[in-house]
Amino acid sequence: MKASQTPSSLAATVLLLAAVLLGACGEQKAAERPQGVLVDTTSVDTQDVPRVLRAVGTVEAENQTTVKAEVDGQISRIVLEEGAPAERGQVVMQIDATPARLAYQEAAATRDRLRAEVENDTRLLERYDRLLEGGAIDQQSHDDVAARVKSGRAQVAEAQARVGQMGWDVGKTAVKAPFSGRVADRLVDLGTFVSRGDDLFEIVDATPVRVAFALPEREAGALELGDSVSFRVRTDPGKVYHGVITYVSPSLDPATRTQPAKAEYPNDRGEIPPGAFADLEVVTAVRQDAPLIPEEALVSEGEQSFVYVIESGKARKVEVTLGQRLENRLEVAEGLKGGEVIAVGGQRELRDQAPVRYAERPSGTPGEVGPGRGRAR
Repeated sequence: MKASQTPSSLAATVLLLAAVLLGACGEQKAAERPQGVLVDTTSVDTQDVPRVLRAVGTVEAENQTTVKAEVDGQISRIVLEEGAPAERGQVVMQIDATPARLAYQEAAATRDRLRAEVENDTRLLERYDRLLEGGAIDQQSHDDVAARVKSGRAQVAEAQARVGQMGWDVGKTAVKAPFSGRVADRLVDLGTFVSRGDDLFEIVDATPVRVAFALPEREAGALELGDSVSFRVRTDPGKVYHGVITYVSPSLDPATRTQPAKAEYPNDRGEIPPGAFADLEVVTAVRQDAPLIPEEALVSEGEQSFVYVIESGKARKVEVTLGQRLENRLEVAEGLKGGEVIAVGGQRELRDQAPVRYAERPSGTPGEVGPGRGRAR
């Protein structure tokens, strides 16, 4: 006859069976739990990427100068005010011409007097020529008249030059525009007395304008005449203008080690003011089928950049060299070819060769499931 179990041994048996059952359930749940780091992925796109040179320049007018007084006198009339258009040769302001006219008349009178004296001496010399031939006068008397005629003619020529100078001064009392443009600044007022060389007004011809800029030494030679350029003027940064390269210096500036260049824009409506800063972009080449990645795919470690390429359920850490930034995407200069599947979420948990997993899309969700075909859940 078997001995009956005691209550204590029965309780121990029950606990042992419970522990075995719980362990089996835990192993089953662990076996059922998904393995690997949960990641979001995308495919590496490719796109033609232009190589863009960027520079800051200054807008220059086609012609811009400060007109100076060429005669002394008082400003007697302002013909064109600041901002007014002026045609080449149009009078902008008037200097009182009275003193210049009086000086001209005086010079003309002196010239006429000297001319009359020379004419009289010339007739006398002709008479002396005949008398000398007949022996009626001595050679010295003849030579004195001849010398007087020669000196008088020189004085007439000198007086004529002064008449020309005085006439020129009279003409310069009407201060004219040297080229067509607009009066930018008037630097004198009505009634101001000015001397030769004093500044009177500035005039600007801003059709076309040129944007002067410089390329760094490493980019020297990248531009050619006729290359297209786009730029924004900081007075109106929302608008893009398009011009053409018209000048590239054949040498570098020894002080800055940069290559000066200029781009021209018609500016027919005068919307770009000379003196403004401009931000330029010049496309010098196009890289075909360049790989592009979203910014969130990038993992930075010091000065190095990496992405995780997903292959056969594992993450492979790949170093990349970046090119240009295009809005929210980055050009990859080295490290990727395009078409790879990369992680764009969950990278903090990833290590090289770490297993990854993707979530299944809910039933009925449009689109494909799997690496590079959408974000995992």
